Amino acid sequence: MATPEVQDQQRVRRRAPERIIVPPDAGMHGTPALLAILGIMAVVLLSALDQTIVGTALPRVVADLGGFDLYAWVATSYLLTSTVMVPVMGKFGDLYGRKPFLLASVVIFVGASAVAGAAQSMIWLIVARGVQGIGAGMLQATAFTSVSDMFPQPERRARWQGLITSTFGIASVIGPSLGGIMTDSLGWRSVFYVNLPIGVLAVALIWLTLPSDLSPRTPNARIDWAGAATITLAISALLLAVEWGGDTMPWASPQIIGLLALSVTMIVSFGLIERRAPEPLLPLDLFEMPAILISSIISLLVGFALFALVYYTPLLFQGGFGISPSAAGALQTPLAVSMAMGSLTSGQLFARIRRMRPLLFTGATLLGFGSLLLLGSNTSSNLVLLSAELALTGFGVGLQLPMLTILVQSIVPRHRLGVGTSTIQFTRLIGSTIGTAIVGAAVNGLYAAGVAAAAAPGTDPRLAAAFSDPQALVDPQALAQIQDLVGQVGASQADLQQLLDAARNTLISSVHVGYMLSLGCAAAIFGLLLIMRVPDFRAAQPAPPAEDVVDLL
Repeated sequence: MATPEVQDQQRVRRRAPERIIVPPDAGMHGTPALLAILGIMAVVLLSALDQTIVGTALPRVVADLGGFDLYAWVATSYLLTSTVMVPVMGKFGDLYGRKPFLLASVVIFVGASAVAGAAQSMIWLIVARGVQGIGAGMLQATAFTSVSDMFPQPERRARWQGLITSTFGIASVIGPSLGGIMTDSLGWRSVFYVNLPIGVLAVALIWLTLPSDLSPRTPNARIDWAGAATITLAISALLLAVEWGGDTMPWASPQIIGLLALSVTMIVSFGLIERRAPEPLLPLDLFEMPAILISSIISLLVGFALFALVYYTPLLFQGGFGISPSAAGALQTPLAVSMAMGSLTSGQLFARIRRMRPLLFTGATLLGFGSLLLLGSNTSSNLVLLSAELALTGFGVGLQLPMLTILVQSIVPRHRLGVGTSTIQFTRLIGSTIGTAIVGAAVNGLYAAGVAAAAAPGTDPRLAAAFSDPQALVDPQALAQIQDLVGQVGASQADLQQLLDAARNTLISSVHVGYMLSLGCAAAIFGLLLIMRVPDFRAAQPAPPAEDVVDLL
């Protein structure tokens, strides 16, 4: 005879996702809910700020500790451990409850921050960042699911999910500036120590206000250790291949091919293990529900598109248009602000209209339209207008992110909330990882070929080779070395300016590939939305209670 969990899953699978009914008095209300949500927001702020504030301080860190050859590992170790922990902790939260892991995530993250701030070598810092990533992955997997436990009504949950998602956009705005100010005035170690007071506040609020019995637990649960091991190896091999491929090692090198082969082998093994595990880490039958499968694909595409916008636009501004890093940061700020505003707007609108499809369609349309406008950029483009076009795409992304999470949370059974939520986060991370490989390889390859083709006949090969890396356009020291090379090879300033202009035009054209892929992602999302069945919340949900915590703000 099937267990209650299996019967529950069978009922969900048979049901068309059209009516989602939750009692209006379920979950948390009033001041306790407000205090608990502030604690969760502090937790999310820890992770969001860390991703932006540390990057600003890294050049100073390397100057102090040395070991420039290990520079990339400061970010890679964090990315590896945080990505691996998301699917693992999503399942663990379903098995044992989320509050213990939420508290543990803050303790681990803050403790590792203190260790990183005291680092005396790059190896020390890399290990501390890896442990920080464990805490970050744990809190990402549990924080958003805890909001679903607190507010089971989709329209109440939407308000808070949108606000918490917007925290990442806010951190993107203040993080770089805050990191620069703290590094200059207090030293680079302060960017790690700033996590300590925020973490203490988060632990206190969550410990005192978040009930332990909100999330379900599975009695006599058996941990899927084999699934955890294979998915860890699969993700680690994939991320290492992406990080090293093209830069540290050629894509066709035996090491990169071996890593990709290991990743594929572990993914296949993971699928076989999950089909037989009593408590699978990632239940594959979830993807038999079309809405969850399509939502996961859309999340992957959003992560892919967002990477192209966030990562390569600064290179476009600094290398293609020749403006300073601070000016480029100011021009890209509207992208982060609009993402935050989009998340807030989608949550508030959904709470009122209780219709998800228009918000998802609008988000995909704005993402596609903004990407199309960005494809028209050239060296004579108005930079303020380009910044506005970035804001348009960011708002489109912001409209979609909370809705995808809420959609999956509204469909999965309650005992699988953690798995469902972490799946959306995990696929977005994987989308960004794949985007790193594809967009990076395309931009670097097209740029190198374009510069070689644009060099005037008779140009000294050494001068042309000096522009083969886009970093030559953004690094003042590299440009100074090229200036010295002009005299050595007997070239004129006119030859240098011609090659510089050609390199900048080529870089802009190369970055357009990222925008084309972003446009393609938007078109694919739009097509998927046409065939996806979205729950109808309008008739199913009673009016939210008058003491809704939003009314207290």
